Amino acid sequence: QGDVVPHLIGVYLVEGRISVAMELPSSAFWVEASEDMPNHLKEKCIAAFDKIHARGVLHNDVELRHMLINAEGN
Repeated sequence: QGDVVPHLIGVYLVEGRISVAMELPSSAFWVEASEDMPNHLKEKCIAAFDKIHARGVLHNDVELRHMLINAEGN
């Protein structure tokens, strides 16, 4: 946590579903990934998924809205 996976705030059961709350990548500025973002940011997103997969973690809901990028491009 804290590298490519944000720090965990809490895990909640809401209407029979598990909801996970995590810190935002920055308190000042962040954006969701998008199809038209620069290739170097796309490559960083792929590298982040490679890192979590190498540690045996399966995200299971890969969508652009789940990829947050901070002002430093991380």
